[in-house]
Amino acid sequence: MFENNLIFSLVLTIIVMSSFYLFGNKELTFRNNEKKNEFLLLFALIFSLSFLMKCISSKDVNIKVPNNTTMNSSMVHSSRPPF
Repeated sequence: MFENNLIFSLVLTIIVMSSFYLFGNKELTFRNNEKKNEFLLLFALIFSLSFLMKCISSKDVNIKVPNNTTMNSSMVHSSRPPF
């Protein structure tokens, strides 16, 4: 379920934002519009950073390098003229 980067980022962001809302929501009646903007900015920031970090960390590091003989033979065939 958490192998999908979007789902992982969304779940993580919802958990973090709900904790911010529950534990840091003391003066919601005062500055209501500013508080909504702060929550939207935090949501976007946490979502984008978690998505980027998950994408970077989930890439395979194994890169296969072709043999020199294969690469040389492909270069010889591609460098020949078509006529």
